[in-house]
Amino acid sequence: MFLNTLWASLCTRYTDVKSLKDPEGNWGYLIDNTPLQTHLNN
Repeated sequence: MFLNTLWASLCTRYTDVKSLKDPEGNWGYLIDNTPLQTHLNN
């Protein structure tokens, strides 16, 4: 399972927008509890 933080529809309440206001409460939870998906453009 992975969580995509770009949009609420993909990640319930843990979004990038909310993480900008509360990084530990959002990204911190994800880092501690789930694998992270990244996207790299070459």
